[in-house]
Amino acid sequence: MVGSYAKLAGPGIGGGATFGFYAGVLYSFPMFYAMHLLFNGYTSELAWINTVYQIIVYMIVGATAGALNKARPLAPQLGDGTARSQLSRLEGINEPTSRRSPRMLR
Repeated sequence: MVGSYAKLAGPGIGGGATFGFYAGVLYSFPMFYAMHLLFNGYTSELAWINTVYQIIVYMIVGATAGALNKARPLAPQLGDGTARSQLSRLEGINEPTSRRSPRMLR
């Protein structure tokens, strides 16, 4: 399902709502239809009402998650100054303390 999210839905509120719609359909329709078939007195109208309600709830939750998880920029490349400074800070971290440079001991 996550693979389909990457293809169908983009980042942000709209992407989250799209994913919520598809997740709600795939989850709630079979569940409520099976409940209609298994339990006496659980009508098909009630199954449809619950299915639509559940899809709306999934869309709201998906839109909320999409709003919190906005598009992020790509990770810095190795040639970038920030990545290089982080790598230089980490080099020698497994070496004995006597061989570390003074700047590594900060």
